[in-house]
Amino acid sequence: MTDNDVSRKSETATLSQDLSGFLIELSIALNKHAMYPEDHPSLGPASRGVATRAANLLLEKSHLSLGVAHDQLVIEGIATDPKNPVLSDLAGRLHRHHLGAVVFSQGITADEIRDVLGKLATEADREVPLGLGPEGALSVWAHVRLYPMTFDELELAEGGFERDENGSREKTALSAQLWLGLARAAMSKGDMGESEIESLSDDDIDPGAVAAAIDARAGSGEAYDQVIVGYMMKIAEELKSAHGNEAVALKKRMSQLISTLSKGSLDRLMEMGGSRSQRKEFLLNAAEGMTADAVLDLVKTAGEKEEQNVSNSMLRMLQKLSQHADLDRGKRQEQADKSLRDQMSQLIKGWALTDPNPDGYTAALAQMSSTAPTFQVAPEEVFQPEPIRILQMALEVDVSGNPVHAAVKRLVEEKEVGILLDMLDAAGETNLASEIWSSLSTGDLLAIILLQDPLDSDSLFRIVDRFQEITAPTMLDVLVDADSKATRRVVVDLLASMGKKVGAQVVARLRDDRWYVQRNMLSIIARLDEIPEEFAGREFMQHEDPRVRREALSIMFRDRVHRERAICKALSDSEPRTVHAALSAAAKGCPPAAVSLVVSRSADSSNEELQVAAIRVLDTIGGKNAVDALLRIVEPKKKFFRSRLPPKTQSYLVALRSIQSFSDDGRVKKALAAAAKSKDPDIVRSATRRSSVKNVQAN
Repeated sequence: MTDNDVSRKSETATLSQDLSGFLIELSIALNKHAMYPEDHPSLGPASRGVATRAANLLLEKSHLSLGVAHDQLVIEGIATDPKNPVLSDLAGRLHRHHLGAVVFSQGITADEIRDVLGKLATEADREVPLGLGPEGALSVWAHVRLYPMTFDELELAEGGFERDENGSREKTALSAQLWLGLARAAMSKGDMGESEIESLSDDDIDPGAVAAAIDARAGSGEAYDQVIVGYMMKIAEELKSAHGNEAVALKKRMSQLISTLSKGSLDRLMEMGGSRSQRKEFLLNAAEGMTADAVLDLVKTAGEKEEQNVSNSMLRMLQKLSQHADLDRGKRQEQADKSLRDQMSQLIKGWALTDPNPDGYTAALAQMSSTAPTFQVAPEEVFQPEPIRILQMALEVDVSGNPVHAAVKRLVEEKEVGILLDMLDAAGETNLASEIWSSLSTGDLLAIILLQDPLDSDSLFRIVDRFQEITAPTMLDVLVDADSKATRRVVVDLLASMGKKVGAQVVARLRDDRWYVQRNMLSIIARLDEIPEEFAGREFMQHEDPRVRREALSIMFRDRVHRERAICKALSDSEPRTVHAALSAAAKGCPPAAVSLVVSRSADSSNEELQVAAIRVLDTIGGKNAVDALLRIVEPKKKFFRSRLPPKTQSYLVALRSIQSFSDDGRVKKALAAAAKSKDPDIVRSATRRSSVKNVQAN
């Protein structure tokens, strides 16, 4: 380990002993409330211990905010170690209740702590999670406030394998997971609906929208800011050593996010970064992994937080250097980029004095540093007329020609489509405007717009809204070649919104034997209100690729003629996601021929998630077959002349709750009575839950 590594390690921000002790005691107290009944003598001391520690922390501040981020917590701007089993368990319990933050205020009492812990101790997978319940139930205490998330799945997807269009396997990178987590946390309680947030993937989220969400939440409280800062710190640490396409994409997104954030939001987030040593650690990681512009913005903000102890001359020199570092100029660009990062790392490690320059000199340096590099444009191009000016003059006199078409293409290639469309709207229905609109709706120009990364979805919507199905052939062509998941999702949604107007064109593309083309076309058909008459889905129900097969089966679930056969076929499939889709369809109405297959799946413990889904379908089916299948799961097993309850699994607990629908059966009563005598409170609650609800309703 080098001297620099040692110094870096010593500066890493960690929780203070008081904060760490508070979180550990809170986790232990919560576990006790989950283990013991309400009147157990150990719960009072546990609650008082938490209240005492909280009161000591609140002596010099009005409130203490605890942000929840999947398997770790964020407190005082510092993220806990996800490898700490005690704190990771506490974060997991809060997260399963769909809580985003917990805020403790001065004056908190042991009774309030005990009541809050009692609510949190309930298992979220068996009761309604607190964050999804009535909002008023989270603010009933005078000195404790729980804040919910507004979407069901904040946890990051496990890194899995998925084939790309070329058939190669590619593992989902941690960088993509972190970006998705940051964006979803930032956009919670925004303008998006719950179902829209749940369906977001890492390629769908525009950095500008994430920045706007963070700006809009100014003043929402420290808990929200702590979660955002926690993700930003983890992303900076990940980018320090990450490589590959996912890392490059994440660098771009973070650069756009940071450059788009308002100055107030950057100041706020940097302030939440905690101590100077923690800010240094964050900036050093960013200097090694993020783009030059992003690091420069962060350094400026951090410098202001340190009372302008980086000279403006240095900042402007770095800004000039970043102009060269961002150019695609081979070796020259690599040298500029390396020099910039080295200079920033040295600057961050040892802050300088405040800016000694006069205001006039500072202003002159600012102008010089913002000027683009002189070698960026070739000499023969310096005096070329700008495409915007050419187009403005052409629209004013309503005259077309090759220079006009070249100007339009250049604006499209330079991602200035929004400006181009504004000019066309302002021109009205002239001959030239109509000609350009038409060129944008078909052929090469529309393909360029569709294949740009990131996709200019606003401009695309304006074009499609004007021409509707005229754009469909080009969009179908691009859907075959697009590498971006975000582009594919937008194109699929736009085509599906056109309804039966494009149904025949989509069905015709199914003749392409490439699996990903067929999968995309089936995905469009699945989103149409009506299945096209030309569509024959039975052949795709037998497809060798499970992704194609799953899309086809999901369509056939909607077909009254083929629904029974499709559900039976999917229940017999070897691919778990296809089976799960079939069980979801069966839960809305199980065909008679599929009952025996559901029973078989309910007895298969090799995949507990599918087993639980099948058990819930049995609850809706009823009849002797369902009762017998549930009894085989919940009845005590004889061993050495004694009856023992089955092992406590999620399947067993769900089956106990489901079988109560058939409590008139004597065998069911006997099995429930045996479970109710268990010493395990989870088993007892599952065996008596429905009867307790009925008694409450009757009273």
